Amino acid sequence: MDNYEYVNKSNINNDFICEICKNPFIDPVALPEPCEQTFCFKCIQLNLENHSQNCLQCNKKSLSNADLKKESLIVRKTLDNLPVKCRSCFQENIRRAKFSQHMQEICPKRRVCCSASNIQCPWYGPYDQFHRHVNECPYEKIRPLLSKLINDVARLDQLTQLQTKIQNLENNFEQLQNQMEQTENENKSLREKLNEMEKFEIENKILYEKISKMEKVGIESESLREKISEMDKIEIENKYLKEKTNKLIDEKQLIHDQYDQYKKNNNDV
Repeated sequence: MDNYEYVNKSNINNDFICEICKNPFIDPVALPEPCEQTFCFKCIQLNLENHSQNCLQCNKKSLSNADLKKESLIVRKTLDNLPVKCRSCFQENIRRAKFSQHMQEICPKRRVCCSASNIQCPWYGPYDQFHRHVNECPYEKIRPLLSKLINDVARLDQLTQLQTKIQNLENNFEQLQNQMEQTENENKSLREKLNEMEKFEIENKILYEKISKMEKVGIESESLREKISEMDKIEIENKYLKEKTNKLIDEKQLIHDQYDQYKKNNNDV
């Protein structure tokens, strides 16, 4: 329970009292039909988790948080307006809805830190003793020196962080340089390979031209062989004609000789 108690609790309507915690509802929720009984949300949630998932009234239906329905706005406003008494400062007639604000901003017994907590003062006590403590606080008395030391330490930390960043940058720069050198070597190797490929391409082109010339020479050679074959045929024909001509000449000479003999014989007669 919060650090308050209800003013005239006995006069609060029993319809606003939770049967589990026996106090006025906080964040009230109602069970589903047919029961429709109201409980504090935390009370019914803990009951369902630790004891049973069944309805507290009929013990029949299995329940979950999704089955719980928020009470009406007018009921919640009535509960928020209930007067309470602070157990720390004993102030009464504080609206329950405003009690958190009372404890954080108004209550003289609220717990607060020393104004020198930022320079490591460990004091933590009631607000009504705050000013007396501040006047006597040894940390506040040496705040200028501590502040300077804290600032110096902060600057030292910043310097250390800066040095670390510089070292990291130098390491990154060195890594980038190594990567650039490696990339340059790879580019150089690639350029050499490209040059070799270009030379190979030129050699292939020259070889292709030679092959083309050889193919042309082959075609010309074939044509020459055909011509030589024709010339051989002509030579054979010429030889045949020459032999035939010689034979005819011999026959002619023979006839001529026979004629001369015949003529001579006639002259002798």
